[in-house]
Amino acid sequence: MSADATKDQPALDGTPVDANAEKTPAGDASTVTADANTEALRQMKELFTSAQARAEQQDKLITSLAKQ
Repeated sequence: MSADATKDQPALDGTPVDANAEKTPAGDASTVTADANTEALRQMKELFTSAQARAEQQDKLITSLAKQ
């Protein structure tokens, strides 16, 4: 199947896929995407901070065990 044939396929209700492209609230979509990206970044920072703290605790434990 060619790329054009795939592009021109109708949606499930029979309308062309791109028929409502001009009616899509692109500004809202980009805001939602930005908010989701911001939240994902915040969560990644929390995970990194948590992993870093655990690594430091493990280093302390290994150091104390090595001294014994």
